[in-house]
Amino acid sequence: MTPTYELVRAAKQFIRNSKLPSCSSCVFYKENAINKKKELLCTKFGVKNIISGSITYDKVFEARFDNDKCGEKGEHFIEKYVKN
Repeated sequence: MTPTYELVRAAKQFIRNSKLPSCSSCVFYKENAINKKKELLCTKFGVKNIISGSITYDKVFEARFDNDKCGEKGEHFIEKYVKN
């Protein structure tokens, strides 16, 4: 093997999950600041309080790593439309 080939091969990155969508680019992603602490929520999944009508959304981490919800592959991912 040539030294150039070896250099290219050595420089190649191996980033796990690089082809999977990021929650922060999804239409269901929401950042909520509570007491100076940022909470990352998924508005696709949650529970509605049947008395008050308020909705408690799932945390992004919980939805993303639960295969009955979005799962690691981001099954319900819809990319945000970004204006230029």
